[in-house]
Amino acid sequence: MIDRHICDSLVYLIAIEPHQSTVIDVGSGVGLPGIPIAIGRPDLEVTLLDRSQRRTDLARRAVRILGLDNVTVETGDVKGANGSWDVVTFRASLAPDAAVEAFEALAASTGIGVFGVSRLPDNPSVPEPPPGISYELRQEASEVLDSPSWLLRMRHL
Repeated sequence: MIDRHICDSLVYLIAIEPHQSTVIDVGSGVGLPGIPIAIGRPDLEVTLLDRSQRRTDLARRAVRILGLDNVTVETGDVKGANGSWDVVTFRASLAPDAAVEAFEALAASTGIGVFGVSRLPDNPSVPEPPPGISYELRQEASEVLDSPSWLLRMRHL
């Protein structure tokens, strides 16, 4: 539980720049990685987005119990989301192509997307970025993770 969910979620903090202030976690489920991100960076305004009412009800309960004033939970599909965020996160919620499409729609012009690609030790294969987007694939190791975490950072060119 700790390694596969909490620590895996905290790795996303490495990719979030100090000046960024808003995050949307697409396909957040019950709040991963969004809730650990909100705890680790209480200065961030975090939006959790998931299609499942049942999962978002659980996320709302967790947010209430943890007293996280910097978290908003929304039930809905990513295609219906309105707004612009500094950071768009994805953890096992969308295929890479769909994640890029969502990133393009939701990220501010200077924003980033952070996609959890793999926890396997080998360098994962990542498709070429579409025009206007750059990719940076980074392996993040940690003394608390049982395997490396590969994160794909997306940026508008």
